[in-house]
Amino acid sequence: MHDYKINIDKKVLRLLGAQLYGDTPSIISELVQNSYDADAKAVWITINTTLPNSIVVQDNGTGMSPEEINSRFLNIGQDRRATYPTSPGGRQVLGRKGIGKLAVFSLAKIIDIYSIKSDEIAACRLDFDKITLHNGDPITLDESKVPIEKKFLSENGTGTKIVLQEIQKDISRSLNYIVNRLMRTFDVNASDFKIYVQKNDEPFKELSRKNLSFFDSMDTIITFGDAYASKIDAVNQNDIPNKYKYVKKYEDICAERKFQIMPYQIKVLDKDGNFVERNFCFSGWIGTMHERPSFKKFIAESYEADGQTKFEVSLTDNRITVFSRGKIGEFDILPKTQTNRIADAYIIGEVYADIFEDDDLADMAISNRRGYDETDQRYVQLIRIITEVVSFITRRKEEINKQKKKDGELKGANSIKAKFTSQSPKTQQAIREKFSPDEQKDFQEELFQFGRAINLSNGTKRIFISHKTECAIFGKFLVRCFELIGMNVKDSIIFTSMPELGVPYDQDIYDYLKSCFRDDLYVIFLFSRAFYNSNVCIAETGAAWATNKKYSNVVIDMGFSGIDKPINNSQIGASLADLDADDLQFKLRCLIKNALEATGFTPLVEDTAIDSAIITALSEYRNDLIAPVYIPQRRYLATPICPHCRSQMQLEEDSGNLTYVCIARNCKYKLPAEIV
Repeated sequence: MHDYKINIDKKVLRLLGAQLYGDTPSIISELVQNSYDADAKAVWITINTTLPNSIVVQDNGTGMSPEEINSRFLNIGQDRRATYPTSPGGRQVLGRKGIGKLAVFSLAKIIDIYSIKSDEIAACRLDFDKITLHNGDPITLDESKVPIEKKFLSENGTGTKIVLQEIQKDISRSLNYIVNRLMRTFDVNASDFKIYVQKNDEPFKELSRKNLSFFDSMDTIITFGDAYASKIDAVNQNDIPNKYKYVKKYEDICAERKFQIMPYQIKVLDKDGNFVERNFCFSGWIGTMHERPSFKKFIAESYEADGQTKFEVSLTDNRITVFSRGKIGEFDILPKTQTNRIADAYIIGEVYADIFEDDDLADMAISNRRGYDETDQRYVQLIRIITEVVSFITRRKEEINKQKKKDGELKGANSIKAKFTSQSPKTQQAIREKFSPDEQKDFQEELFQFGRAINLSNGTKRIFISHKTECAIFGKFLVRCFELIGMNVKDSIIFTSMPELGVPYDQDIYDYLKSCFRDDLYVIFLFSRAFYNSNVCIAETGAAWATNKKYSNVVIDMGFSGIDKPINNSQIGASLADLDADDLQFKLRCLIKNALEATGFTPLVEDTAIDSAIITALSEYRNDLIAPVYIPQRRYLATPICPHCRSQMQLEEDSGNLTYVCIARNCKYKLPAEIV
């Protein structure tokens, strides 16, 4: 019988064991890492989801003697690399801090350890409850209480088997989930190290990342180092048209743009706390997907090869992962770049920075091994270069997207042209008549005109500006804004105060307006005191309500409370009676954008273009816009704003006294007036 001792304080066990890792695959990866460090050629993982739940991790590594279990596995906090920088087989060991094994206590309360080395069987049990109740003193774990299982160990000659029991987390997730998550926490590209996963009694399946399908769907890529230059060929050979690709070696970009080329010297702290110079470099690749990746595309597909069932995992989520010495160091550093460009959503990449795990340098990994000290110069330099590259490649991606959009519009225009030419001669002529003689001169070449004509012939939604003649100037101002944006206002806007946009000659005004509301309209109401004194205007509000038209509100010399039913006076709109210039600009921009979206206007107009149109139109109509239409002139208003409802007030005589009276129908608030 052998004595097994674990030297750990219960506070440490609770703090680190229960809180070190958050998900099951990350915990399993710590045990896989131990197998790798033990020169295992293969590791088998069994997930038992049927009660009682358990997880088994077993390998064919060098195994441990009872003395080595004590000195290595149960010695918490031992710097593995300081004592054993390489494995007996010559592998660079992955473990470092000596606390990763505590992660299993966040998953299981009972841990059975079996190991065989030199025909000597070692076995012990770790019981979380007994350890934590032992007041932190070293305890002896009696192997006689643990059944010795020799079958697997004797078949392989040497190895270790760890059984996790009394599982504290839900492990009923699909095997695909376990596989995908495990693939994201451990790089298994090594040719001499295989990982197999099994769920319940299903066959073992091999994990492989050698033939990932990243490059089949990428349109840009920048590679770092000769080891990954071949990925350029993989992107060049995919089915995406070459006109939509950008592929480069980072070294070539540096030479062209005079960037600093790796490797170069940096000063970093060594393990003794002294500054030393080291060559900084990393390898890998960063690129963009042709289409935006989905987080749902973690696909694990099984296939048969060499008489075995294998897993091929596709990891196409949007991220840049850092690996170091064969395992994940940080899942995603893309947020650290803070480029904040739309094309960032297409970015994907893998970088391999072995300098992060240099045994001679200070340990820069944080306690859970899923991130790094961001003040370390190695990390600073990596983020600087990655930011530079991400910014560069997203600009290329944006250029590609613009070209794709342009080509798509051309394709759509050609489709519209085909649709037009397929119409009968009578229909074609009717469409042509919608254009001026000048527009018809190059009609066949103007694809945009085709599109506009076809849409109009199918009853495109138009804008109707409802107003009283007294406020026509503001309607003209809006029409000018739409015109400056690029809208053909003649075909898109109904505005009766402008003859070219109003009631056609020889038509009855009421019949025409009635026919307009039978069509698909977006209504802009210019509410004023005069508006509600017009029977036609009131009829237009009723027609808009009865036909369920979408609309925007603009109140000119009154507050929103002055808007009468059936129009909703709680709907946010633009008020010219009590707004500052910036607020008015914002509200006008929103009004114009809503109208453009409602009418299906294309191409999409940027906010800056709308703002520019507003400013230009304002300069043209500045002298005609009367207070309070043009806000900077509000200081010239002769009457105040109602303090109750924010409508305009007017001067009236009441029993021989001058009084300011609110013009809103539902308010009529009064203030005494004096002539000064």
